Amino acid sequence: MKFKTLKYTVILSAIFASNLTSAQNIDQSRAIALSNAMIQMFATTHLSNSDAQVKMIALIQNVPEAEIRKTNQENIQAFTSAADSLYATLKEQFGDADFNILKPAFEHQMVTQNSFYKSCKVNGKVTEQQNDLLVPILCQLPTLDVDSLNQPERKKTESDAQFMARSINTMSTSLDNAPKQAFPTHILIHRHDGHYVPEMDNPLYFPNSISQHITGAPEEKSETLSDEEDAAP
Repeated sequence: MKFKTLKYTVILSAIFASNLTSAQNIDQSRAIALSNAMIQMFATTHLSNSDAQVKMIALIQNVPEAEIRKTNQENIQAFTSAADSLYATLKEQFGDADFNILKPAFEHQMVTQNSFYKSCKVNGKVTEQQNDLLVPILCQLPTLDVDSLNQPERKKTESDAQFMARSINTMSTSLDNAPKQAFPTHILIHRHDGHYVPEMDNPLYFPNSISQHITGAPEEKSETLSDEEDAAP
């Protein structure tokens, strides 16, 4: 079973889409603080806490966190963590009995994945790429080919849920125990009318570059990081 990056609709979905502005000065400290907040958000998806999202939105809009809490009070109160959303879906899909068997395995999987996000640190100077910013980060990721892992054999006494839970735990434990190596990647930040908006869907950048490296998923042929850097002014 492969890890997938959880999608965030959370409070971030309420934020703007505006036209690109002309060239701006780089606010290094803001870009780095936003990158650290983004890493923290992905490293804590197993926690029912909106603090990381609030910090991110404040840095995106360049306003105090207190202002975000005041103007988004209803959204914050209704906040549902990525973990809670996942568990609600699983409970609906599998039913109460099987969900209770599977939940600890999915918790283990999420904590394992989040530990890889947590290992990421800003590592270098923020640079411009046309109207975007590139923040270099260095992560410690397992040196393990997950596709080569042998699935455990199913026991005759196991239910589907029990076998699935054991398979998930086997993979998570293997990733926990695997040697780690440095993996350089970037956070891409779009500059929109004074806002700094981090990219979350491009497979070449954090967080997707992390999950793709772990699972061995191929990068899109149409673009590579080196190609983009070569095209930068």
